[in-house]
Amino acid sequence: MEVAQCQSRSVVHSGCAVLWCLAGRPGSRERSSRIPGTGGCPGRIAPLTDYLERERASQPLHNRLALVWASSKLPAALPAAVQKSILDEILQAQQPDGGWAIASLGPWRPHPEAPSSEGSNSYATTYVAFILQQAGVSRSDKAVARALDWLRAHQDRESGSWAAVSLNSRHEPDSMQFRFMQDAATAFASLALLGK
Repeated sequence: MEVAQCQSRSVVHSGCAVLWCLAGRPGSRERSSRIPGTGGCPGRIAPLTDYLERERASQPLHNRLALVWASSKLPAALPAAVQKSILDEILQAQQPDGGWAIASLGPWRPHPEAPSSEGSNSYATTYVAFILQQAGVSRSDKAVARALDWLRAHQDRESGSWAAVSLNSRHEPDSMQFRFMQDAATAFASLALLGK
C-alpha cells in the first residue's frame, strides 16, 4: 500500500475536519456546553479549532470544503463569512454539464503516475453536492439541482456505483486502492441524492 503518498499536512487537516463533524454528531461522548457553538468536548475543541484556523489558508479547496461540512455540525469550526467565501469559490468552479472537475478541488501536487482526469469527475461532483447540502444549500438551488442531475446520469447502471480513480497513481481495478475512490464517490453520491 502507498501510505506515504497520502501522508501530508493536507491529509491531517482534512482528517481533523472530519473528526470535527463526528464530534458534532448527536450522542457523541464528552458533550458539554462549556464552549459556545461547539456542542462540547471541553479541552479538545479549542485546540482543534485553532489548528484548523491556522492551517486553513494553505489547504486545497477539498479540505476547506471539509471545514464547511464540519461547520454544519459545529458552527465554531468556521466563521460564516469564510464559509460563504468557500461556497462561492466552489460554485464558480461548476462545469457547464453540472459536475465538478477534480482539479477544482486542488491545487494538487502533480503525480506522474496519476491517471488523467479531464472534465467533470464523479468523486469531485459527489463530494461537492453532498457538502453544499450539508451547508444548507437547497436541493432546488440551480447548482445543486444540476449536480444531482449529473449524478443520476453518471451512475454505472450495472454496478450501481460511480466511477472514480486515484489522484496519485494507477491501480488495478480489483485493488483496494482502486475501490476506495469508487466507494467514496458512491457513498457521497448516495448521501447527496438522498439529501442526507
